[in-house]
Amino acid sequence: MVHITGGGFKKNIVRILPDDVNAEVNLGSWKQPKFLTGLRKKATLIKRDVKNIQLWKFGIS
Repeated sequence: MVHITGGGFKKNIVRILPDDVNAEVNLGSWKQPKFLTGLRKKATLIKRDVKNIQLWKFGIS
């Protein structure tokens, strides 16, 4: 577990890993909080829409 500050998960994951290590994030590997699932349905957000993922974090940061 890490404390993620400004820049969120996407910009900070590279800061915690050694230079010779890569990360792969699988958006389907955890459950989304129910309120985000409902919000996505109402706002017709697409799970793979990068801008929306960055905005709402989809429960990962």
